[in-house]
Amino acid sequence: MKPVVIIGGGVAGLAAAYELGKAGISALILEKQGRVGGLCKSFEMCGEWFDLGGHCTFAKDDYVRGLLEKDIPYFSQFAEAYNYKKGSWIRNPAQVNLVSVDTNEKINIIKSFVGKHEKEGYSNYKEWLYGQYGDYFAENYPMQYTRKYWTVDASELETKWIGPRMYIPTLEKMLYGAFEKDTPCLHYSNGIRYPLEFGYEKFLDNLKKNTKAFCNVNISKIALDEKLVFDENGSSISFEKLVLAAPLPEIIPLIDSVDDEVLKATSLLNHTSMVLVSLYLKKEKDFPPSPAFYVYDEDIWPSRVYSTSKYAGKSEGAISLQAEVYYSRFKPMTLTLQEIKRNVIEQLERIGIVNYEDILETDVRYEKYANIMFTHDIYRNRGIVHDYLDLHEVLYAGRFGEWDYLWSDQAILSGRQAAKKIIENYSM
Repeated sequence: MKPVVIIGGGVAGLAAAYELGKAGISALILEKQGRVGGLCKSFEMCGEWFDLGGHCTFAKDDYVRGLLEKDIPYFSQFAEAYNYKKGSWIRNPAQVNLVSVDTNEKINIIKSFVGKHEKEGYSNYKEWLYGQYGDYFAENYPMQYTRKYWTVDASELETKWIGPRMYIPTLEKMLYGAFEKDTPCLHYSNGIRYPLEFGYEKFLDNLKKNTKAFCNVNISKIALDEKLVFDENGSSISFEKLVLAAPLPEIIPLIDSVDDEVLKATSLLNHTSMVLVSLYLKKEKDFPPSPAFYVYDEDIWPSRVYSTSKYAGKSEGAISLQAEVYYSRFKPMTLTLQEIKRNVIEQLERIGIVNYEDILETDVRYEKYANIMFTHDIYRNRGIVHDYLDLHEVLYAGRFGEWDYLWSDQAILSGRQAAKKIIENYSM
């Protein structure tokens, strides 16, 4: 029987192959990179492990936990993120932990919150922020962060993606957190787990078992009618079913029968790209009491900074540090990677968490596809592409197949769901 071909070996593709294998259905992953794992891969530098972006698991689903954590030694901690703003370290979420900001800042935030104007529907994320937090906090905190992380003004984003990611306080909770340090942890990922060794990628060991993957495959054409996938050398692989678990803008143009409307819609799907600066330091310096923190100030380029060493529970000796800087078609990258790295190191020195003389080794790399951007046209364009794939019975999974804001546990469940659809079809 011809296999199921899965294009993309990230966690969604691995989960789909894993489930199909359990059901006795042959599945083959075609991966463009040198190994599977997608954005959940890790790499080594000076004996320390670093990740391709900030990762830890706070999955609640038993199926996901079993896949990721079975037989994998990990460190568990009740951790919460911090925020950096104008020299202050603020517990996350900042809106209910204002005790560390100065009095005038508290007054401005609280007055604005009291005077906010909520309404039933919001036409964009900017309006939503004003309605939930008031003008002052919205403009000086999440709207600044939005320009860094999403690379656009908040008015350019719609609101369905928000979900639990943005905490909405009551006045009582905001006032309490403005005067008291001992407040409940309200961050959605407070209880986290991370492998003791080998970085986050170690959690993928169980998913990789008994899955067959061809890596370094550059696909040149997909012939849906003939059910063939061609590589750049002209070799072909036949398939019974096809699953797309790779970025749609990379794959859709390779389909030989795709029409202009679908191509145009694909070209309008927006995403961010990430420059990741990684440092290996002799010792820790003034790191907040957390494995990760966010930076609101726009003159500090990284949106998020974290330590895989701290995720793994290491409390002494040399430390890893990673910083993410984001770009997109709306905010093109105009400097070289080395120039970005130098600027980021200087900025991390400025806020007091890095001493240049303590740096043992550095790394900088670029990831073209980081996150999905929820610009106002996303649902129309994504719908056109997905409708085309549905018509041709092509399945899609994961962050870049579903083209959705999925965490790694959600991407695993997405891959599992795609496999279930195929299993049901085979059993009919």
